[in-house]
Amino acid sequence: MVQSDNGAEFSGRFTERVNAMHRHTRVRRPNDNAHLERFNRTVQEECLDTVPKNVDDLNAALKKYLPYYNEKRLHFGLKLQTPSEVLAA
Repeated sequence: MVQSDNGAEFSGRFTERVNAMHRHTRVRRPNDNAHLERFNRTVQEECLDTVPKNVDDLNAALKKYLPYYNEKRLHFGLKLQTPSEVLAA
């Protein structure tokens, strides 16, 4: 699932080309995107800030970081569980 705001860059053409379901946030509902923005900030600060800014290095870093984020990193918002543990429960 891909979630985006209602910007022109995420029009029908984007939806046609992305290989996933696409939904838009509700207009004038800033909290719809709050969790995604927090996730993006966490990934930026914990992973991408130390990686050279080229596609291959960024992809390699994300491939390594996302399993850590989902399976090992404890989340205060999930009562010190990992996302994988929450889904398994």
